Amino acid sequence: MKIEFSNIGAVSDRELKFAVISAMYKGKWLYVKHKDRNSWEIPGGHREPGEIIYETGCKEVDLVPICDYSLDDSVNKIFGRLFFARVKEIGQVKLFDNLPKNLTYLEIQPKLFKKTLAFIKDCEDLHLREQELKKSNTTKVVALAIDQSKVFLVKLFSQPPT
Repeated sequence: MKIEFSNIGAVSDRELKFAVISAMYKGKWLYVKHKDRNSWEIPGGHREPGEIIYETGCKEVDLVPICDYSLDDSVNKIFGRLFFARVKEIGQVKLFDNLPKNLTYLEIQPKLFKKTLAFIKDCEDLHLREQELKKSNTTKVVALAIDQSKVFLVKLFSQPPT
């Protein structure tokens, strides 16, 4: 299975067939069990006809897009979008410090997890640079050089989780 990552918008909206949402709750990674499988998955879902991609898989959370990606099994190439969400309220699920051992999509989900970790690190680095600039009383606006989703995530990281 070949996975390729691309910038948000590189794939046309109509080609996005599913959304995968890397989510944290109280500093732990959230994974779910599909009703028909006995393994752990990153939350998400397939897109319903007429549904916008931001509604796919998660309706009550602010989502931050990380990237678009494709899966190519040498027969079909399909596209999805990876998101990050910080969950404020949650029902019953299992929380993990890292990737669970029993994953449904072993060839895919570790790569999505790694991409999410890199995204978070970039946002944390940006937040630290922003704090340093504030301390030095400079008038530079760091956010102008960063896309809107990362700016939003910087705001999330600057507030303690509830």
